[in-house]
Parts: sequence; C-alpha cells; structure tokens
Amino acid sequence: TPAVAPGSLGDRVWMDANSDGLQDASEPGISGIGLWLYASNGALLGHAVTDGSGSFLFTGVPEGSHVLRVDTGTLPGDLVATFDRDGILNNKTPINMGTGDIVLDADFGYRSLSAPTPTATATPTLGPTSTATSTPAPTNTPTVGPTATPTSTPTYTPVPTDTPVPTATATAGAQSIGDRIWLDENGDGVQDANEPGLANVVVRLYASSGSVLGTATSDSSGAYLFNDLPAGDHVVRIDKGSLPANVIVTFERDGILNHKTPVRVLPGESWLDVDFGYQVVSAAAAQAFDDTLPDCRVDQTCLPGEMMEVKEQFFLPVIAK
Repeated sequence: TPAVAPGSLGDRVWMDANSDGLQDASEPGISGIGLWLYASNGALLGHAVTDGSGSFLFTGVPEGSHVLRVDTGTLPGDLVATFDRDGILNNKTPINMGTGDIVLDADFGYRSLSAPTPTATATPTLGPTSTATSTPAPTNTPTVGPTATPTSTPTYTPVPTDTPVPTATATAGAQSIGDRIWLDENGDGVQDANEPGLANVVVRLYASSGSVLGTATSDSSGAYLFNDLPAGDHVVRIDKGSLPANVIVTFERDGILNHKTPVRVLPGESWLDVDFGYQVVSAAAAQAFDDTLPDCRVDQTCLPGEMMEVKEQFFLPVIAK
C-alpha cells in the first residue's frame, strides 16, 4: 500500500449494525456521504464524499484546530450515530493537526433505527482504524485539494469561495435548517422507531439580531424545514403554546433543554439534525421544569434582548457544523 502524504485526514463512515461502536469485518461502509472540513474560525477548508467502501480523504490539510463534520443531509433516512472520534455522537469531531500530520482515525459509525440489532459474530477491530483504501495525494498539491483517483478513491472536491455548494437532498435548499419534533415516550433523548412525531408544533427561526426569519409548522411525522436561508447565526425556537399540555424537553441539539437551539449556518450548509424531543409528564412536573428556566424563556418574551446571551453560544469551540 502506498504511503499517505503528509497533511492528510480521513478515514471511514460505516454501518455499525450491532451498535457497538466497533468496525466489525462484516459491517459495510456507507457511500455517498458528504463531509465538510472547517478551520476553528469557521472557514471552510474542503469537502469530500465517501467512496463505495465508506472511505474519505482530505489532503494538504494545514496545521491547526479544525472541525470535521458529516453532512447529515446526505445520510440515509433513519440513521443515528454510534461512534465518532471524540465520543460526543453529534456528527462532527474536532481535529488538531500539526505540520505534516497524518490522521487516519476520523471515523463515524451509524446504525439504523428501523433495523433490528444483531449480535456481532465477527472479530471487531477498534472503531478508529486506518483503511487500505486511503489514497496518497499528489506531491504537487500544496493546499487542500482533490486526491488522485484510482478505482475506489473517495471523491474529494475543494469548495469554491464564490458560490454555495448545493446539498445532496431533493427538498432542502442551499442553506436549510430542519428536522423533527417527536414524542420521546421513554424520556431517553433518542428517537426510537416506535416514537411518533408531534404534529402542528410551531417553530420560529430568528436571526441573531432577534428578527424573525421564518415560521414553520411540523407535519404529521413531526418534520419541519426552513429553506433558502441566509448564512449567519440563527436560533431555532419552539413555540411552547403549540405544544401538547404537560410536556418537558428531553432532547435538543445543544443539550440546554430550553426550547431553542443556536445554529451557525455557513454558505451551502444544511442543518438537518435540529431535533427536539418532548415527554408527557404530570402537570406538577411540567410546572417544576418550567420553573427552572428564567421567566422570559417560559413566556417567550425575551427576544430580541436575549440574543446577546444566546449569541455567546455561537463562539464556543467546535460550534461550527
């Protein structure tokens, strides 16, 4: 196997059929998955697409602290994460690259919510592995750029700076935010296959200035979508008045559980994993939950003034998609 060029980052997106976070020999890669590589300041460094074995490779990656993110709009319908390099399972992982470093353990594992979980019989290897399909970069490529393309090489293209990159979905526009509001019946923050969506929930999208960019209503499956959005720092917010009675939040993408999530949208991005989970509880428990939130978050009178507090969340490390 030829050596991988210095400044390379990869490795594989795979179907973790038994959900153990290990790449078993019988578990296939997932092809056609888009990945975005960002610098710590949010600048887009490049884009890659997994090949038939699930492998991907970025070459000519500069030194620094970067973020590698899976484009969730390119994932098959009901997949949830079972493994990523930092263990947070949020479809992205931070990568620290020194000059000439080779990082070939940036793997992502996924399982299907609708498929039964089999018992693993193959001998597993550790989740982050270096695969034999990684391809060396041309020696004359000084910056992040396409790799040489033998038969099973991952597709990799640099991202132009003057036009947005379209997402690989038929329904989401160039900059999109969505996904689903569901009834988390067991309160575990995971979308189980038998847990229904919540219909007719009103979702509002705010710019960081507090201005309303749009309003959506969840459909019968709990899905919602904001399309053709401007790039920038936004806040997705649930209208509590449209929720069923006596529910509490069990899941939000940022983990704060306050009926809203900040989202930084870069040109060409789709955020199709901005989900909200709710569980039905007693009236007393619902009131006690609301009492833990500042008053303006309960009656939703804080906007636009609260945006100063919300905006700070955008500048945490690894907040970019």
